Amino acid sequence: MAKQQVVAYGLAAAAVAASAAVGGGVTVAQAADLYIPEPEAAVAVPDDWTGCYVGVHAGYGWGVVEIVDDPYDFEDGFDYDIAGWLAGGQIGCNQQIDGFAVGIEADLALANISGGVDDIFPEVRTDVHWLGTLRGRAGVVADQWFFYGTAGLAAAGTTSFLDIYEEDAVRYGWVAGLGAEMKLTTDISVKAEYLFHDFGDKAFNFGGANVTDNLTLSTFKVGVNLHF
Repeated sequence: MAKQQVVAYGLAAAAVAASAAVGGGVTVAQAADLYIPEPEAAVAVPDDWTGCYVGVHAGYGWGVVEIVDDPYDFEDGFDYDIAGWLAGGQIGCNQQIDGFAVGIEADLALANISGGVDDIFPEVRTDVHWLGTLRGRAGVVADQWFFYGTAGLAAAGTTSFLDIYEEDAVRYGWVAGLGAEMKLTTDISVKAEYLFHDFGDKAFNFGGANVTDNLTLSTFKVGVNLHF
């Protein structure tokens, strides 16, 4: 009788151990099924603006041509608006110093900016065929952003019309503005920029009639740069 009790107790202990083992295995399997891997950390875009770049841009230009001296006795302050599109390219270099950056940029754009007055005699009109600037840039760097002010020299190719006469000219002046640029990757950035151009007074001779006008022009451009 004692021997049978020992066997029964042994079988019961074995059953309990087996149940515990099976239960533990289920728990481990369930825990493995519930494991969620941690997402990989996002790779930060470098904010180093030191280096050179090339790019393209497109935008819109608008301005005012004021007749300041003429033999036709136009009313004082006689002027007219001009407007149109432009598209071109740019090249430049930057140097970052801590949280600041400075640089130089040159750009050139083809343009179709024009306007005039055709309800008076003589008819007058101005066309701007191209625009170019050579500017310094300076500003602050904030993460992937570069916020800057810019100023320098400007040039424009124009044709001025008075009745049946026309005269081509390259006009020079100054330019200043503001911009913001953001790096999408180490090598690619996008930008938006406003510039104000002042080309001053220019005298034209239309068939013996001397006319002087003043040209100011604003542009808003967006662009893409490739850094290297």
